[in-house]
Amino acid sequence: MIHRLNRPRASSGILTAALLLTPLAALTAAESPKTTHPNVAAETAPAIQPESPEHKAQRMAWFRDARFGMFIHWGVYAQPAGVYNGKDVPSIGEWIMANAKIPVADYKAFAKDFTASKYDPEAWASLAKRAGMRYVIITSKHHDGCTLFDSAVSDWTMVKASGAKRDLIVPLEKAVRSQGLHFGLYYSQCQDWINPGGGSWKKKWDPAQAGDYDQYLTKVAVPQVKELLSKFHPDVLWWDTPADMTPARAFYFTAVIANYPNLITNDRLGSNVKGDLETPEQNIPPRGFPDRDFEVCMTMNETWGYKSKDNDWKPVRQLLQHLSDISSKGGNFLLNVGPTAEGQIPQASIERLEAVGKWMDVNGEAIHGTQASPFAKRLSWGRVTRKADATGTGETLYLHVWDWPKDGKLEVPHAGQEGATATLLATKAKLPIAISNGNLVLSLPASAPDTDISVIALHLPTTLVDNDAPLESPDANGVVHLSIRDADSHGSYAGNMPVTGSGAEAFLGPWTDRDWKLEYRLEAPEAQSWLVQAEIAAAAPTTLKLQAGKKTISAAIPATGGASVWKTIDLGIIQMGAGEPSFLLQADGNNWNAVGLRNITLSPAAPKSAEAMNSIPQQADGSLPLPAKDATIQGATAQLEESGNIGYWTDVQDAVAWSCLISKPGEYRVSIEYACPEDISGSTFEISIGNQRLTGKVGSTGGFGTYQWVEVGTVKLADSGKTGVRLKPLSKPAMAVMNLRSVLLKPVVPGNP
Repeated sequence: MIHRLNRPRASSGILTAALLLTPLAALTAAESPKTTHPNVAAETAPAIQPESPEHKAQRMAWFRDARFGMFIHWGVYAQPAGVYNGKDVPSIGEWIMANAKIPVADYKAFAKDFTASKYDPEAWASLAKRAGMRYVIITSKHHDGCTLFDSAVSDWTMVKASGAKRDLIVPLEKAVRSQGLHFGLYYSQCQDWINPGGGSWKKKWDPAQAGDYDQYLTKVAVPQVKELLSKFHPDVLWWDTPADMTPARAFYFTAVIANYPNLITNDRLGSNVKGDLETPEQNIPPRGFPDRDFEVCMTMNETWGYKSKDNDWKPVRQLLQHLSDISSKGGNFLLNVGPTAEGQIPQASIERLEAVGKWMDVNGEAIHGTQASPFAKRLSWGRVTRKADATGTGETLYLHVWDWPKDGKLEVPHAGQEGATATLLATKAKLPIAISNGNLVLSLPASAPDTDISVIALHLPTTLVDNDAPLESPDANGVVHLSIRDADSHGSYAGNMPVTGSGAEAFLGPWTDRDWKLEYRLEAPEAQSWLVQAEIAAAAPTTLKLQAGKKTISAAIPATGGASVWKTIDLGIIQMGAGEPSFLLQADGNNWNAVGLRNITLSPAAPKSAEAMNSIPQQADGSLPLPAKDATIQGATAQLEESGNIGYWTDVQDAVAWSCLISKPGEYRVSIEYACPEDISGSTFEISIGNQRLTGKVGSTGGFGTYQWVEVGTVKLADSGKTGVRLKPLSKPAMAVMNLRSVLLKPVVPGNP
C-alpha cells in the first residue's frame, strides 16, 4: 500500500517525477484551459450544511477515545507474497502487480489460489481486542481492484473470481462488532489496475487496462462505495492514493457520503477534500496536528500486504513507544497486519500484539480516552497524556517513563500542587512526592517495573497550566542553546530518527536514512545572522545541508574519531528574521555517512541585508539562475530531493516559485533543466514571470538521470525591483509531472540568437 505520503526513493528503480519541456505559445490567464468531464453524470445529494462543533465532537468522540486500531491489508497480492516468476519483487507486497508489471490475465490467475481456507474472523477480532485496540479497518478493495465483498458491478471479486468463493467482509464486520469494537473499511477509489479505465500512479503496462477513467469512477468505484456504505454502515471510510482527482470527480464521492452524517473519512480522497483525519504514514509528525485529528498508520515489518520473505520486524518496545508518543500528541495509532492467502495473520504479528495487549492490560487507561500532553516542551524522560476528572476541576496526568531516572527522582514541571497523588500503575504503589520551585518531584523505586515503559498516574487537584515558552530564545550573551528535545524530527517511509542513550548522553541517531530531516525553531527578537555549531559524532566524513528560508549551504563534517567521539563542528552562517524562525538540517544525498547529533548552539554573526535574505539577485552578467533548492514549494506532494532536484510532483495543483531581485531590465531567454523517462512524458506546464506566461509540453530525455536544458521562450522585464517566477503544471497523463533541477533567465544579446 503506497498511501499519500509513501513515495519510493529514486534508488529503488520506481518512478520519481520528471519532465521534458517542449515550447508552446505563450498563454494568458484568460486563455488558461478548463477541464470538463462530458461523461460525468450529476449525483443527487442532500444539501450539505456546515457541521456544528457540537455534532463533530459527538461524531468523533469514539475515535478520539480509541487511540489504537488494527489495519488489515488482505487481497490477492498475498498469494504471490512478493515473488513473481521465481524472483523477489522489491518494495511492498500489495504493489507487486505494478512493480513487476504483471499482465492483467497473469495477475487474475493468482486469485484461484487465494482460498482463505484458514480464515477465522472471530480470532482476528479477538486478537485486536486483546491488544487493546478499539477499532478495525480492512482493505475492502486495494489497487489491484479485487473486492473482498460481493459487488454487483464487477466480476473481479473474491466471491466470483477467487478460490475463497465468498464474501470476506461480512463475517469480519460481524465478529468485530460482536467484540464491541468499531469497524471501518479502506477503499482504493482512484487506483485500480484491473477494472478497465481505473487510475494508476504509474503508466499502464497492459492494453487490458485501457478505458475511460470517468466511466470507471461512475460505473465501478462510486457504485461500490454505495454498496459498502449501505451494506456495512462502516464507522470509518479510508480513502487512498488520489490519482487525477478533480473537484468534479471528488463530488461523485462526497455526494454519496453526505448521506451518512456520522461517517468518519480521512484526507486521501483528493482534490483538497480534507475529510476528518490527517494520515501520516510510517512516521510520526514531530508535533502532531494541534488543530486536526490524526491517525498514524504503520507496519510491523516493511510491508502492508503479506510478503513471505519480509522478516524485518519492529521490536515490542518500539511499538509501545510509538503508541505512547502518538497518544501524547493527541493522535491515533493504526497498526497493520498482513494475513496470508489462507487467512492467517503471521505469528510474529500475533506475538507482538499479544505483548502490546499485556502492557495495555496494565496501562490502557494512559492511552484510551486521553488527550495530548499539556507541556509545550518535550520532557527528557518520556511522554505524558492527560485525562480530565469527572468534576472538571482536576485531572490525571499519565507519565509514560521511557528512561527510568538513575537517581530515582522524576521531576514534573509546574505540577507542584498540594494534595497531588502519584500511583505506579504496574504495582499500584503510592509514590512519595515533594514540591520544589513549583515543580513536582517523585521518588521512584530503584528499578523500573516495566523495562519498556512504566506509567505513573499523577492526580492533580487543579488542571495543570504550563507557562513555559515553547521555543528557546537567546540568553544574556545572545546565544541560543538547542538540545535534542528542541529538534522536530521529520521522518520518512523508513520511520523516525531514533534517540539513542538517555539523560545527558542521549543523542539523535544514528542518522542512517538520507530522507530524515531535523527542524529547529527558536524565538528571535530581531533579524539576525547566526553561526550554527553542532556536537557531532562521525565515524567517517560526510556532508550536512543547512537550510534557512530559501538558502541552503553544505557543511563538511570530518570524521571525529568514531561513532561515540563527540566534537563541536561549525556548520556555517545562516540568516533568519525576527519572530519564530526555523532552520533545517538534512543529509547530503551525494555524500552521506551516518552520524550522531547532540546539542546545537547559535551565536550572533555579522548581519546580512534583508533584501539579500529574501530575494535572489541577478549575477554580474545579468543572468538569473534559480536552482531547485532555492524554490518555495507550493503544495503537498512535490518536494526537494536529496539530489538537489524537485520531484515527487504527483499533483498538478502543486507549483514552485522564486522571489527575484531584478537590477537589469531587458529581454531574457527562459530555460529549464530537467530529466524525464519515456513512460511519464506528455505533461504540460506554465511558467509565469511577473505578468507574463510561457507554456511547454513534456517530452523524454531518456531517463531519470539524463538532464537537459530546453529553452521555453523569452520575456521582457521592463522594471527593476522584485518579481516572481512560478512554474505550475497544467496537465499530466501519468503518475508524475517533473524532476526539476534549475530555471535560468539569461539576457538576450542583440545579434546573438
